[in-house]
Amino acid sequence: MGLKSWVLFAGLLLSPVLLAGHYYKSPSYPSLKEARTMGQRSEANVLDVGYYYPSMKDVEALKAAKLSKIMISAGHFPDAQELAVLETLKIPYVLILDEVFPSDDDIARLNKSSITQLHIIFRDFPTMGEVLAYNQFTIPLRFDCLLMRLPSVEEMAVINSFKSETTVGFYNRMVPGPGQAAFFNNLNTKKVFVVMDQYPWGMDAEGFNLLENASLEIHPNEPLMPQDVAILNQFNVAPFISMRDVLPMTNQWLESFKAIKASKIVIQDDGTGELLKQEYTTTLAGSRSPVMFRFDSFH
Repeated sequence: MGLKSWVLFAGLLLSPVLLAGHYYKSPSYPSLKEARTMGQRSEANVLDVGYYYPSMKDVEALKAAKLSKIMISAGHFPDAQELAVLETLKIPYVLILDEVFPSDDDIARLNKSSITQLHIIFRDFPTMGEVLAYNQFTIPLRFDCLLMRLPSVEEMAVINSFKSETTVGFYNRMVPGPGQAAFFNNLNTKKVFVVMDQYPWGMDAEGFNLLENASLEIHPNEPLMPQDVAILNQFNVAPFISMRDVLPMTNQWLESFKAIKASKIVIQDDGTGELLKQEYTTTLAGSRSPVMFRFDSFH
C-alpha cells in the first residue's frame, strides 16, 4: 500500500464497545445497494475514495451510507460544477490532492466552500512559490511531503513560511531524536510526524516528548509485540495507529492491543470481510482506545 493512502481520521466517537465505525477505502463510489448495507452496519462510516469527484447520482447513493466523513483523492482541483456537487453532500469532506498547484480560481472557489480540510501531498519539500500559493487558502490545510528524510536547514526555512495554522506532515521510519527537537520547535506550523513500517522503539518517545505543537501517526508493517505497548504509552500525546495483518487475534496480541492508549486505532480487514462479524466487536471490548475497522471493498 502506497504512502498516499495513509491519511488522518477525525471526529470518531467512542462507543461502549469502542467501535468508532467502519472505514472504507475504494477506487469508486458505492452503489445504492452497497451504501444501504454500509448504513445498516454502522452509524459512523468513513469513505476514502478516488480518483474522481462524485456525480449527483453518487451523492444520492451516499446519503444512505451514513457517512461521518468522506475523503476524496483526485488529480486536480474541483471545477465549479464538481464543487457544487460536493457541497450538496452536507457532511464533512476532505480533498486529498497529489502534486497539484492551485490557480487563482481554485483558491477563490475553495475559500468559499465548506470543505473540512485540503490535504496536499508532494514527493519533495515545497518550494517558496508553492508555499506562497497555498498561503492564499483560508481553509484548513495539511501539506505532506512523502520524502522519507528530515528537511535541510534551507528546506525548513521555506516550510516555515507556511501560515501558522497549516499542518505539515513529515514521513520517516522514526520520530526526531532529542537532538532534533529544537530544529522542529522553531517551525511555527502545526506538525504531524508519520512513522512508517515499524513501531517506535528505543528513545523515540523521549525525543518526541520534547516537541511542541506536534501529533503522531504510526503505520507499522510488523506485528504488535508487548514491548511495543510500553513505548507507545510513553508518548505525551495519544498517537493514531493503523494496523494490518492482525488476524487471527491471539491472546497475547489482544492483551497488548487492549493496553494501548491511542487517539484511534484502525484495524485493516484481511479482504474477506472477516471483521464484519460481531464477535470482533465483543472481543475488543475493554480496549483503552477507540477502534475502527477498515475494509478495502464493499462487502
